Amino acid sequence: MKYNSKRQRLILVLTYIHFNNFFESSTVNSFVKMARISTYMDQNLQEAGITDPIILALYGIFHPQHVAFMLLYTTWRGTGGVLHGKVFTKNELLAELVSTDLAEWDLQVQMVYRKGTEEYNTIFPQGHKPFVEGTIDDRIAAILVLRNVLVSFPLLAALHTTVSGFYTSIFNAESLVAGKKGVKTSSSGALETGRVTNATNMHKMFGSLLKLYSGNDVELGRYVDVEEIQAKQEVNPIERTIVTHRKDKVASRTLLATDHFEITNDGLADLKFYLLKHIDDTPSVFVTVPAGQTLAFPATALGNINYRYIMCENDSLTVNGHYSFLFVD
Repeated sequence: MKYNSKRQRLILVLTYIHFNNFFESSTVNSFVKMARISTYMDQNLQEAGITDPIILALYGIFHPQHVAFMLLYTTWRGTGGVLHGKVFTKNELLAELVSTDLAEWDLQVQMVYRKGTEEYNTIFPQGHKPFVEGTIDDRIAAILVLRNVLVSFPLLAALHTTVSGFYTSIFNAESLVAGKKGVKTSSSGALETGRVTNATNMHKMFGSLLKLYSGNDVELGRYVDVEEIQAKQEVNPIERTIVTHRKDKVASRTLLATDHFEITNDGLADLKFYLLKHIDDTPSVFVTVPAGQTLAFPATALGNINYRYIMCENDSLTVNGHYSFLFVD
């Protein structure tokens, strides 16, 4: 079947999702796809909730459910052996946060927005309390909220990168003793249960949005990652040529704090890689991969992981570039 417009296609997809729990069926055998579409809905509910109290209330319902699933997901990723080197427990990282990092973050904020200003109170509405009190999960959620709030403050872009990196570390923390048997099996079983539960939660949330927007497909599409839901298995690594003095899209996807990239620059020009919210934006953060080198980066090194466009730029006026971009599973 052919579609006359992107909007017509979106309407059909959203209608199908409404009558079928496509959040569940599209993520069978793909925990990472569930993590991405759940993150997409969570991020956009939070963003819209800044100006819309009704959406803010829906975000208050969905966010704890999303965090619960992501904790299962990151535990599973950790037991799968994705990360290497020294493994810190969540308690160790939280102790570091309280003893050192939190004061440093606060100082960086006050260097731009003094304590008591509207901006400072937006960043730390309850002071340091959410980071030092409550359960481990509550405190991790506070770090996530801080990371997302900092997106709105470009003058604190460096701090956003720091907080994002800490958030990645604490979500990847594995408190189980290395070499313990059966961990992967048990965590994957728990994650499958979590996937189905989260799919049900997302379908209910979509039902609430459908009633609220009464068929406004543009607004409905804002909360459903149709691109990720319909995505087929992508080519990995992506290999591309980039001509002189040009920037091109590498890929478009909802990114997770656990995402890592391995980039091989097998051309003769140094290349920049970064994340953008809109294709025509100007990056504030980027990484450079020199000609002839292969480097690995966490997604956070390329900028704000709430932005979905992964970009490559060749500043050379005389030499075309070529690269291989690998999404590390």
